[in-house]
Order: sequence, then C-alpha cells, then structure tokens
Amino acid sequence: MPNTQTPLPLPSAPPDPEWDGRVAATPAPVAVVSGQSGAVATAVAMAQIVPSLANENKLIEYATATATAIPLPPPTVPAHPPWLALEDEHTERSIEHFTIDGKAGQNGSQPGRAADGFGDGAHGHRGMDATPGLRGEDGGIIDVSVSMTNTKETGKIVVKGSVRKSSAVGYAHQGSIRPLVTTYFVPVTTDFNLSAKGGAGGEGGVGGSGGNGKAGFKGRNATRYSSGGNGGPGGNGGDAGAGTNGGDGAKGGDINIRVNDQDSYYLMAFLCCDSDAASTHAIRGGSPGSKGRHGSPGMPGPGGRGGRSYSWTTTEGSGDDRRTVSHYNPGGRSGPNGIEGRRVGHPLHTGIRGGVGNLTIHVDNTHQYSSRYDLRLSSVSIQSRQRLHDHCHIFQFTDLIQITDMICQNVGGMISPIQGSNVHFKEHAKFKHIVPNSDTMSWFSTRLAPTAIGPIQGDLSFRVKQPNIRELGFDMEPFRAKEKLYLGATQLGSYGFRRTYRKFHQDGITMDFRFPVENRTKLEGLPSICAGEGTRVKFSVTNPSLRDLGIKSQDGRRLVVQFYKNGLERYDIASRHIDLHMDGVECNSKLEDNQGGIWRGTLFEISCLKAGETKTFNGTLKLNPQVTPYSRLAIQAEILLEELKHDTNNLNGENLSARKVMPVQRRQLEVSSEPTYVPSTDTHVVLVSCATTTKEQFNAWSDLLSNRLGLNIEYYSVSIYGSLDPDFKPLNGDISLAQAFKGKLVVVLDDMFNPLDNSVSKMEPSRMLPNGSQSQTSGYDQSTFWLLSGSSDDAVKQALASHFTAPPNDIINFASLSAFKKAMKEQLEEERQAGRVSDVSICESAIRVKYQKGNRMSWTNDPQKRIERKADAIKSFLENMDPLRQYVIEPREELFKDEDGTSYQLIVVRRGYCRTANTTNVLQRAIPPKQDDGNALLAVVKSLPLDTMLLVFANAVSAEDELLLDVTMDIFVQHLIWEVSNALDGRLSIRNAEDLDGVFPTLQATIRSSELKQIAAGAGNDGSKALSELLARMDCVANSRDLNPGPMPFSQRRAVRKKLRKMVSNLEKEWAEGISEEDRRTEIKMLEKEVLAHLKETYGSFFTRVRSASRWRKGLLYICSYRNMAKYKDAGFCGPTVRLCEMETLEHTHKSRAIVPSKTITTEDNCRSMRQQADEQKDLASQLLNSIEDTRIGWDSEIMVKLKSNSPIIARDFEIWSKQGVLAGCLAGANRVLDIGLVGSAHCDNMDICSL
Repeated sequence: MPNTQTPLPLPSAPPDPEWDGRVAATPAPVAVVSGQSGAVATAVAMAQIVPSLANENKLIEYATATATAIPLPPPTVPAHPPWLALEDEHTERSIEHFTIDGKAGQNGSQPGRAADGFGDGAHGHRGMDATPGLRGEDGGIIDVSVSMTNTKETGKIVVKGSVRKSSAVGYAHQGSIRPLVTTYFVPVTTDFNLSAKGGAGGEGGVGGSGGNGKAGFKGRNATRYSSGGNGGPGGNGGDAGAGTNGGDGAKGGDINIRVNDQDSYYLMAFLCCDSDAASTHAIRGGSPGSKGRHGSPGMPGPGGRGGRSYSWTTTEGSGDDRRTVSHYNPGGRSGPNGIEGRRVGHPLHTGIRGGVGNLTIHVDNTHQYSSRYDLRLSSVSIQSRQRLHDHCHIFQFTDLIQITDMICQNVGGMISPIQGSNVHFKEHAKFKHIVPNSDTMSWFSTRLAPTAIGPIQGDLSFRVKQPNIRELGFDMEPFRAKEKLYLGATQLGSYGFRRTYRKFHQDGITMDFRFPVENRTKLEGLPSICAGEGTRVKFSVTNPSLRDLGIKSQDGRRLVVQFYKNGLERYDIASRHIDLHMDGVECNSKLEDNQGGIWRGTLFEISCLKAGETKTFNGTLKLNPQVTPYSRLAIQAEILLEELKHDTNNLNGENLSARKVMPVQRRQLEVSSEPTYVPSTDTHVVLVSCATTTKEQFNAWSDLLSNRLGLNIEYYSVSIYGSLDPDFKPLNGDISLAQAFKGKLVVVLDDMFNPLDNSVSKMEPSRMLPNGSQSQTSGYDQSTFWLLSGSSDDAVKQALASHFTAPPNDIINFASLSAFKKAMKEQLEEERQAGRVSDVSICESAIRVKYQKGNRMSWTNDPQKRIERKADAIKSFLENMDPLRQYVIEPREELFKDEDGTSYQLIVVRRGYCRTANTTNVLQRAIPPKQDDGNALLAVVKSLPLDTMLLVFANAVSAEDELLLDVTMDIFVQHLIWEVSNALDGRLSIRNAEDLDGVFPTLQATIRSSELKQIAAGAGNDGSKALSELLARMDCVANSRDLNPGPMPFSQRRAVRKKLRKMVSNLEKEWAEGISEEDRRTEIKMLEKEVLAHLKETYGSFFTRVRSASRWRKGLLYICSYRNMAKYKDAGFCGPTVRLCEMETLEHTHKSRAIVPSKTITTEDNCRSMRQQADEQKDLASQLLNSIEDTRIGWDSEIMVKLKSNSPIIARDFEIWSKQGVLAGCLAGANRVLDIGLVGSAHCDNMDICSL
C-alpha cells in the first residue's frame, strides 16, 4: 500500500520545561502518516526528514526486522538553518501530570504549659509529654505504557496504564489500584511529568512546660505578747514534659514505563527518565521531620515572708525615778524557696530521610533499565588555517572556524534509540561574535550502549564577527573577546518528534578571539608641552600571530597605520598650529582629511610585518608659539587590517573579492598646551598645574589671582618639568625651585594626572614633593607658602606624614625615661622664658627602657606590657608639656645589650611639625573659583605671605573692593587669634619676648607696612574707613574679654593682652592721620554685637565663663571665618581652607579654635611601611622626571647647538628662525637673559635684535 503523506513543516519546541511545568494552550502541528505503525512509522518519519528515502523499502524492512543501528545518510539541507528550525521560543508544548505522591506524616503535639500550683506553697503540675511525629506515606506506583496509535488518532501517542496509592505506617487504609481516567491520545509535543515522591516525616512534638510553684504562706506578725511566725516554704516548679523526635520520611514510589524499542525515543518526553531528575524529584524519598524540643521546667515559688516584728515602750518607777523602758518582739524568718522543676535530659533527633523509589523502563517487556539514554559531547576538534596562536581555541576575528571530529558518548542507562539525532549549535544561545554557518550540519545515527562512544557525521563551522572598533572609544588596549561556544543535540522521532538533550554540551568551550596585530605600548608622548615646544612621539605595531601580514605577505592582507587629528569640539587647537611628523613624513596637511570615512589623515602602508615582528613609527609633535595655555588636541593612531581570505567556495552568496579593510585598534595621545616657566622676583604667586588641569580651571585661578587680587603670577607645570624637588633646576635655568619660589605663594592645582612613564601610577602634583610642603622638612625657604587645591585624602596623609619620613636634623640618646623628661622640661622652659618658639627642627630621641624578664602570667611583669605603659606615659607627658608640636612615639620590640650584658629596649620619639611654623593650607574642594567667591578669596588670602597679604589689602583699598577688604580683614583677625592661641597654649612668657616677629608676626608686619603707611598718609574716605575697620578688628582681639580674667594681675592672659594693646596703640599712632575714630567705634560695636549674638545662640541666653574660657576669641573667630554663613553663604562655591597641621584630626570640621597637634603611638612595622611608601614615591617621581626629559623637545636643535657652543649668532640666524616660527618659542622658554654676540646691527621681522 503506498505511503500517504501530507508535507507539513517540521515542528519545533522550546527548551525542556522546569519541573513545575507549564501547560500549552494548543499543540504545534505535526506531520500525519496513515496506515503505518512501529518501525514502519519510524522509517516513514525518517523519510519525512529525508524525502529521497521515501520509497526505500529496504530501509523499512530493515527497521522492522532488527533493532540495531540504522545508519542514516546525511539529510538534505532545508532553506533555513536546521539548528534554528528544531525548536524555538514560539513552540507551544503541553505537559500532562501523573502525580501519586505520599502524604506528609502528622506532626507531634504541643501540649503547652501545665497549670501552676493552687494555694500557698503548692507545687506546679508536670508538663505533658508530646506525641511523636509520624512517618510520611510512601509514594505510590505508576505503571504506564507508551505506543504509537494505529487508529483514527494517527500521528499521536497513546498513553495508558494504572496508578496505585501505597499504604503507609500510621494509616489504616490500604492502597488501591485504579486505572487512568482515560486513554490519552496526545500529540508528539506533549511532555509527561510523573511523580511518586515519598511523604515528608512529621515534625517532632514540643513537650509541655512545667507549672510554676506558688509562694509559701506568710508568717504571723509579732504582737506584744508573742514573736512573729516564720513564712512557709515555696512550692516546687513542675517537671518539664518530654519532646519527641521527628518522623521519618517515607520511601519514594515505583514508576514503570513500558515502551517498544522502536518508540524508545519518546522516553525523552518523560521528564522523570533522566537519572538526575528521578532521584532529585520523581521518586525522591520524603524529607525527615525536624526534631521537637523538650518543655521548660516550672519556676520555683518563693518562700513566704516572715511576720513583722513588734516594739513598744512602758513607763516604770515614780517621781524622780520614773523612766521609759523599750520592749521588742522579733518577727519571723522568710520561708525557703521551692525547687525548680526537673529538666528532660535525653537528646532529640530529626527523622531519617526516606529512601529513593524505583524507576524502571521496560523495553519490549524483555529489557529493564533504571534510566534512559543520555548523549553527551565527548570530544571535538576546532580548526582553522588562520590559527592565531599555538594555544588552544585562540582565533582571530573574521576567521572561518571548522568544528570536526566530534565524538558522542551515551552516559545514560540504556541503549540509544534507533532514530538519529541532529547535532547543531545550541538553540537560544546568545552568541555575540560567533555566527553559525547555515550551510553545514551534523548528525548522529549510531545506536550506543551505555558508556559507549561513537562518531558524529558531518562538520559544523562558524564565522567570527568583527566588532566595530570605532564604537569602543578613542584609546583602547588590544581588543580581545572571550565567548562560550555551546553545541546541542536533538533527538528525532516519528511525526515530527523533537527533544533536545539538555546536558549534551553543558560546560561549553571558551573561545578567545583576537586580532593578529596590536599596539601594546600606547601612542607614546608627553601629555603636556609648552607652546613653541614639542614632544617625541612613538607608535609600535606588533604581529603576535603565526602568519605574516601585509600586502607582500603570503596571505596578501593589507596592513595600514594612519595618523590624524581628533575632531571633537573640546580639542580646540587648530590644525594650522600643529606640526606632526612621523617617520620623516609631514602629516600636517592631512590632519583633518576624511573625518567621516574609513581612511583618515596620513596613511602608512606596512608591506610585510613578519610573525612576531614589531614595527615602530617615530616622530615629533610640536605646537605653534601662538597656542594659548591649556588648549588641547588629540592625535589618533589607528591600525587597519584587511579581512581574511578563505580557501572556500562562495559562502552565503558573499563577494570574496570585496574584502574590507577595517580598524582593529585605536590609540590616542591627548596633549594640553601649558605655559613655560619663567621665574621672576616681581611675581607673588606660582600657579602649579598638570596635564589634567582644564582651561576653565586655569583661567579661573588666573583671573582670581591677577584681576581680583592684583597679584603677578608665574606658571609651572609638573607635566612639563617633571619635578617639585627644591634642588631641581628647570630647563635652561640657573636657579633652583627653592630659590625661584622664595617669598611666594605656591598654589598647587592638585588634580590626579597620569604621567608619561607606564611604570608610574597616577599621582597628584603635591605628592611629587620629596619631603612635603612644610618649611620644616620641604627644603624650601620658610618664606615659601603653599595652597593645595583639590588634594585627595591620600595626598593630605602623605603631606602630614612627611615629617616622619624626612631625615631628622638631630638624634639624641637618653639612658632612661626620667632623663628624657628632664631634658625636655629644661628645653621647653628655656623656650618659654625666651617668649617664642625658636627650635622647629625635626629631631629624634632614643630612650632606653630596661628589659625585666618576669612572670608572663603577671600583667605588671610582662615586658611588652611594660614598654607599652612607658609609651603611654611619654604620650601623656608630651601632651601636657608641649602642645604645639607633633610627636610620633615608636616602641620597638628588638632587644639590645650593653657592654655589661644589661638588656634593654628602645622607645624612639620623633618630634615633628610645629604649629607655629605652618606654611601649608589645604582647600580640598577642587571647584574652579569665581571672582565673587568669598571662600576662594579666603583660601588665597589666608595662604599668602604676610607682606603679600598687606599688598592685597592695599590693592583692595585702591580698587574700592568691599568684599576683598572684608575678606582680608577677616584673615588679619584669624592670624592674630591663631598667634594668641599659640602663645597661650605654649605658655610663652610674653614679658620677656624681645623679637615680637616670632610671637605676633601679623601685627608686627602691619605696623611696618609701607603700603598701609602710604594709605594712612594720603587716605581719602575709603582708605580711612578701611584702616579704621582694620584697627578696630585688631583692637577687638587685643581687648578680648577672655584675655582679662578678673583679679589675676600676673596671669599669662593679662600679659598677652597688655602686649597686644601696646602694639595696637603703636599702630594707632602710626595711622593717626588716616583713621576715623567714629568708624573705628562703630566697627567695634558691630563686632561685639555679632559675637554676643553667636555666643547666645551657641551656649544659650544665660551663658557664662566668657572670661575664664576662650569663648570670646572662639566667637570672634567664628564671625571672621567661612563658618559665618550669613557673610559667605551666597558666594560659597569653594569649600573651607584649613591649615595642614590641623588636619590630623577631624576636629577642624566643626570647631572654631586652634587644634593641638597629635601625639601618636605607632608600631615599628607601621613606621617601616611609611618610610617605604615615601621612598617608593620618591622613586616614582625620579622615573617621571627621567621620562619627561627623554621625551620633550625643547628649543630648536640648531639654536641649542649654537648656544651651547658659544658660536656667534648673526642676524641671518634670527631671520631664518623667525620665519620658521621657532624664535618666539625659544624666547618663551628662556629663563635668563642671553649674552649673544652680535655681528653688526640687524632688525628681524616683528623683533628688534637689540632688545635682547
């Protein structure tokens, strides 16, 4: 009888459902074959897949007669990729559930708490014992058979059989056998979920708690005629009830599935046939019941209270012998307390997990298996002619990869089906770079016994998709991508049956995709150069692959490197101001060519780059002298490579001759133009910047310092010169930085920047100071002041620790702690008598501590504890004796011996920064300041040297700048209060002070100021008001109420007040012609009113101790600082500015007072680590300097040769250099006046030679 077929598309299915399942609304359409059954239907289904076999009767006969392997020929390739047609996310699959799980066992009881005793002294009742948790019910028995239909339901699967509920311990009824409700005719897209799990064991019971005993009866009270009675005993607590163990889990049930060998493929639709799924779900034993717990014993009743005592008096005798007699009858004792109830002692246990049931697959009623077949990919070979490395699975983009020699293994428990399986790329795998080739497919047709292996016919292949490099940024490391390759296998069956093997290739293969050419060292060059100068540029191209590249190589792949200018708006240096040469080729004319296409700028064709070879392009990049500071440019270098050539036929209709050349890597050199450093004795401020300083920052600070404050500025870039070492001499300079910065404020824009040297990590400019910025250690003159703007916490910590890592000026040894204290007292007393802090050197004291080995069990004799106590004693001593200096106390564990054999340990005390010698302020918020920003003005004026600050005050008077005048006068007050606090905290004897510059330098500088004397001499209304207000503020400090402590005529505070008032009086005499007494009194009254208002707000309306505490000075300091939000809130863009010596603690963030430097105890390991970090930072700075000097291109080489050789420079030289545009750059970079021998007189373009 001829076959009748309806050619329908093959159904597809989604991944296997989870155990909870999902029921589809409508099954997918299936191919219908009538009049066939068993192996014939199987062969017909195979013919459906391979239409050319439809009339092969031998195949049908062979399939009917034997159950051995049917070697399927390769299936014809459909129009769409078969690995996509097998199953997709739109396929609807239904699930039929057959569940006969056992019930959970009953939980044990929880009786609760027993009754308390009833009546006085009654005992509590015993808690009830709990009932045990019961065993769960065993899983039932499922017995189903599966076969293809041969009735009117052709094309469907028939499922019938029976289920039986099992009997279980604790249940009276027995299991009963019942058939399935109906015979199921289901489409081939249906899955079956069979479940016969054992029931869980019941939870153990909780024993009842014993009742509490009652209190004993109360004793009778004493009377006049009897003593008090004793109280009765308390009742005992009830015993605890016993808890019970958890119930055991029940055994899993039995599942029997019966199928013909020809239909064994349909076992893939039974979720329980997977061996893992069977044990973990379908026939799983019941979980054990948790153990219960015993009850708590009852609490004992307290003994009854004894009766109260009784006392009375009587009168005896008469007349003069009459007297009163006291009498007393004692009360009773309290009764004994009861006894707590007994606890249950035996332990409880959880139940036992139920055993796993049995799953049996019956094939042809002759063979039995405990699990079905399961195919896994055993081995595979991945090959390419264009392999990038010898290492496994490393290939290049655009390659065509072959997957061959695939081996499959049956890791299941029965022989695999007669029907074959397709092997393909895993469905729904979200490949990013792997593009499967639709022209290839593989299949597996050999039947495999358990553990057997067999080859997979056919090969697979895929292409590696190249990323769009230009979408990944302007500067990138060599692009590499790792991706998992997953293969899948789908079991075939009759009528369009399809199921995937879920674990066929579970772990996948990690593929590593790369390009065969790369740059590993960036586009090298300086990130900052001066206008008129340049940098060397280097770009290397390496071929790490196994094959040559280039148009003259064997493969003929074009390899091109191109250089061009980045066209983004933020890069504002015009191309006409850029001079770029690479490998001797001028690139200027093409810097902006073809900005939108593949080819850009100047191209360099590499004809052949051999495997493992590196090609380096060397060049120079120079800037025109007309470039403004902190303009930016970016030079791009791109490596472009032609796609691979494949020795194959035309694939997917592609034109192999139209292979593209695409970018494979991009590098960027971003360069900022920075000003040349030209030191001058007429400048007041040095602005230190780096490569990451923006034009906005630079202009904002320049405008603030120059336009608002009227100061002269010079500019120094650490990215250009590479050092802040005080002994460093900038290029072509004769003086060191220490000399150049003398008497100036150095404003450091402390932004993180990335130096040229790859071995040097990112750093801030302030961290390039080898010994910090404080004058005690920095190596700079004490007249050099620093303002660190935008410093990170790490930079501040390094600056604070610089005193500890700098070499000491002196090392003193002390034989004992007492000798150290004595020497310190004498030194500090001498300093106090002199009335000023004169010794600010860094020094170390090594104190011997005698080692006494005692009983380690005794805390007082433990040597380690002893040296720690000594260190604590030193810390307390220094906190009391020397509050003006930092100290680091380092107890060392190492043992030393004297010549006489005496053992001792050392405590090293390092004296650090002194509060009176602070030369550094920190402004941590790195926001570009605005000219009307009061906090920014406070930061700069507070950091200025005194003479420069007085100049700013004079400039503010001339410019009638009220905000700047107010800020400057606030800083005068801050400085003077700071100096007063130093004198009081240091207990300095002001009466004996001869040099007041060391005590009150602010007031002394003001008295001597010639600028202010000139203002006073010719003062108009504005000058008179300004001087009057300044004098009033100083008078408020001198007459501060806390400096006049009442009836204490010889106190230190009164001495300070007397000295200040005398100095203010002298100042008043100096300015007598230019001050207004009315303005002065008005300012004093206003300040006092504001201070009192602040003190009332802070301490309440009835605050006291204005004289005895320093509250008045704190209030005055608050009014004249950034904390006064009423004055500075509107323009407060920048944050507060704090002295560096105050930043060791966080107290500066919330207190208006001078903070005492810390005394710190640290370990020897910490000390060693800090010194090591300091040494590493110095090494990094040295490496950076060497790299910059090697890379920078300064003056034109011809000019340098003539200058160094003292050759005469004639007018013709100047004319040539002027036309070349290099002379202006040379002059901009000059740090000294050149003594040039002229031949005759000459005049060059735009320049008079004689002016040199």
